[in-house]
Amino acid sequence: MNINDLRKYDNWIGQNADLIYSYVRAFGGWENVFPGRLPRWASKVRNYFNIVPAALTQVTETEARAYLKYTQKFKFELECHEAQSANRNDPANYKRNPDGSLPKPIWDVPAGCPVDASNAVKHTSFIDSIAIKNALTKYVYRDENGRLWFQMAAGSTIYHWGAPVNHLTAMFEAIFVDKVRGQDGTPVFKLVNPDPGVRGSNEVVIRNPGGRGMVGAIKQKIDIRSLIVKDPVQQGSYNYAETTQVGLAAHERLDVKPHNGGWDFYVNPSDPHSALKDRTFPPNDVWGKPLAGQI
Repeated sequence: MNINDLRKYDNWIGQNADLIYSYVRAFGGWENVFPGRLPRWASKVRNYFNIVPAALTQVTETEARAYLKYTQKFKFELECHEAQSANRNDPANYKRNPDGSLPKPIWDVPAGCPVDASNAVKHTSFIDSIAIKNALTKYVYRDENGRLWFQMAAGSTIYHWGAPVNHLTAMFEAIFVDKVRGQDGTPVFKLVNPDPGVRGSNEVVIRNPGGRGMVGAIKQKIDIRSLIVKDPVQQGSYNYAETTQVGLAAHERLDVKPHNGGWDFYVNPSDPHSALKDRTFPPNDVWGKPLAGQI
């Protein structure tokens, strides 16, 4: 299957999600498969790629710091670009020393920074950069299959509980929930499992009945199956563009804008814990309408 075949749902019908996923990985990720507007059918079947955990165990603080550093690739690239731009634009960096040499740059550039930032990094606004840098908390968990799950900031949960969110005030609602209510005052947790192979992520939303700031203590295994939010409107859903991997603009294009809050929009696999190889793409949506024609 070539990349153009992959953009037609007719070629997905009857195939298992693991096969489609392998093609996407081979072509460099979802952004390459869907470089423009995401087709409606692709948004409807996104959860066929979402494998939710049954249990979570918080890793140690030392492990968490290492995993966060590795995972937050886009945050790192933003910090690189900010330091490089500051040095480039600061006149003091061009005043030669008495011996004719250039001075040491005022801003330290982290080791491993790319020489030139990507367009996505260059075009990330100041407000968006703040959101990206604060997307994840310090809490990291491992599930029963060894996958890592990162607890997101409380503000990211606003679409998963309470009244529908007005997109004009969403940013202010998120800030209020994150900074005023806090996680211990928020009724749900939101966690993501980034996948660098396709630059997307699995997602799960679980209830927070005890008003806690974290799912469980370090090394404490928590069975979350009874806590998973399964409401079709408020449940977690697969992300074709994980913010921490590719930035907010790609996430908005492939995940936020195509999202539909209706209970009948998503076509979900029967078992949210099943392996991708056991999930076969259906021909129709929940109303029996052919998915292939929904572009």
